[in-house]
Amino acid sequence: MKKIEFEYADIIAPCTVLIRNLQFEDDESATGIIAFGEIIASGKTMNELMKHVPKPEPLNDLKSLMKLAGREGIIECNEESFVDEINSYPEEDFLRDLDISADLDLEQIEKEIFLEEDPYYYNVNLEPYYLDNLITDLDVFATSYSTIFFISNDKIEVKEYILERIDALKNKGYSDYKIFQIIHYRYLENMLEIQIPGMHYGSEMLEYIHTILPAEITHFYNL
Repeated sequence: MKKIEFEYADIIAPCTVLIRNLQFEDDESATGIIAFGEIIASGKTMNELMKHVPKPEPLNDLKSLMKLAGREGIIECNEESFVDEINSYPEEDFLRDLDISADLDLEQIEKEIFLEEDPYYYNVNLEPYYLDNLITDLDVFATSYSTIFFISNDKIEVKEYILERIDALKNKGYSDYKIFQIIHYRYLENMLEIQIPGMHYGSEMLEYIHTILPAEITHFYNL
């Protein structure tokens, strides 16, 4: 995988950005500073960005299928590093533990593991980068597509952006609960600041955003 240095100068926040092969500075978790990643597209809605996300190519070895099973929660991690655990997990033990015949070919094994589910998609959320023991798409497919909601350090600008997105969703007829899900999971859970020296709100900005959310949205945090 060719690493492309991330260009913060190309980001005009606030906006949501689709990044291929995202890698944070510490190489393992989301520290807030991106070292590598190719900017594919930016926009206000997830639908705009998802048009640029391809479907992963089918995997052609059992060990990769095992990692995909780990990403999907079919097998669980008992060690600090899920990837290391799977790499040391004998394939015959994996098949026996899932009660799968070793005589099946790879395509049949895949059907036995995932049943009717289609596991071939990119997880565009940041969650695996925050939790060290989760498996990322880079681990499975050697490629990843991630979305990040970048904010500026201007509180008024961020407030106007968030409220504008809420109004746009209301105008589309979305329920309050659906709007809460979109704002929380697509924006706030995937939020990072533009790194401007001397201007780092950090958790203060996230707390501020919660104070400006309409009551019908914050209501769902209290359930």
